[in-house]
Amino acid sequence: MTGAERELLSLVIGHRVREKRKKYNLSQNDLANGVGSQSMISLIESGRQLPLPDILRVLAERLNDPVLQHYAEHLENNTLTDFDVSEHNQDDLLDILLNHKGRWHPAHERIASQLCHHYYYTRNFEKAEKLCKIVILHVQSAVIKAETYYYLGSCLLQQMKFEEAETWLRKSEALADELTEPFKGKLYYNLSYTYTYLDIQVLALWYASQSVDTFHRLNDFPKQGKALGLLGVIQTRLGRVEEAKQSLVTSYDIVSRWGFFDKGDQSRILITLAETCSLLGQQDEAYQYAQEAMKSMDESDHLGNADIYRLHGLFALKNDDIKTALDFVLKGLEAARAVNEPHSLTQLYLLYIEMTDDIHEKIQAARNAFELTANTNYHILHALAAECLANLIARSPEPKEDAAQYTQAALDAYRTYVHKNSMFTHLIENLPVYDSYSEETPDIKEDDV
Repeated sequence: MTGAERELLSLVIGHRVREKRKKYNLSQNDLANGVGSQSMISLIESGRQLPLPDILRVLAERLNDPVLQHYAEHLENNTLTDFDVSEHNQDDLLDILLNHKGRWHPAHERIASQLCHHYYYTRNFEKAEKLCKIVILHVQSAVIKAETYYYLGSCLLQQMKFEEAETWLRKSEALADELTEPFKGKLYYNLSYTYTYLDIQVLALWYASQSVDTFHRLNDFPKQGKALGLLGVIQTRLGRVEEAKQSLVTSYDIVSRWGFFDKGDQSRILITLAETCSLLGQQDEAYQYAQEAMKSMDESDHLGNADIYRLHGLFALKNDDIKTALDFVLKGLEAARAVNEPHSLTQLYLLYIEMTDDIHEKIQAARNAFELTANTNYHILHALAAECLANLIARSPEPKEDAAQYTQAALDAYRTYVHKNSMFTHLIENLPVYDSYSEETPDIKEDDV
């Protein structure tokens, strides 16, 4: 056992002895009787002394605690590691951190690091987020600080808090030299995912490429395949469809060989491959991938199913099979509503507009899409919904509102997207903007004509 492991184990055993002693209303003298002194118990409980296996066995028997008995047996055989401790004693470890007064020691930092890792990978994101914020206030190690920033940003990402996630992931990136290569690969992947949702696709593309390259160097093929899948999605959104297809096909080949992480990964790669092939005019290949995606459906993956139904609805619409297309789109709407995901819902509402002849249903579907994407980062979808709504209102036999406000909203959304993703940002900021639905429209004088 290393010195670091002994230090960590001393803290854990000491904390458990103290809590169990208090539970049985024993004093330190009571517990020490016939075993040692009160000062020895005090040193053990403070984590400053690791008890000998024989002494720990007696304490475990007096405190009726099988966990302490487990420690005693492994201490005697020298088979206990800090991994064994952290894996089976999460509550004890958390109590040690929360109840410790004063400056943290290296053992506290190691406990914190292991707990952050545990709560994140067991998907207890809210608990991990709270713990990470405590760790950041106490930790001195640059390595653990960089890892904690990563865990905090990643937890916020899982909770769809993209702006906050970006802040902490970028803090982790600032300390990237302290991270291992596998950690860097995961950091770049999550930054790419974050910027995809923030609709800053150029940055998303760069970080996805970095993630692919990092996992390639590490020969971590499953993670490389997953990163290639994300890269392909981003390339598709940027209109680089030939590159996207190459990334997605490679992703599918790699992850098929090394095993998918879950059915959701498989479905999403196949869905994007089908859409990419369709954009390239390769309809037979697109339909084949769509059929494979349908076969891989998981009933519990509502979001994936919504995308599969949307895709089949789109193919049916292209074949002028409106009845089949409508059936798929309605199923997609039902699946998307189950998770209330605005991106899929908006796409499905916009597809639905093509399938109904009722102008009022068309306007309502466009309005739903417009409202779903308001105040989100789905700028292009919001622009399309606004433009569609403006055109439908203008065509309505009895328009009850001004279509111009939605035309302006579409223009604003397009501008926002270009502002985020274009090299012409500074030019856009300096252009005169005419607000087409402003209440105060400037008067035009004859001299100006």
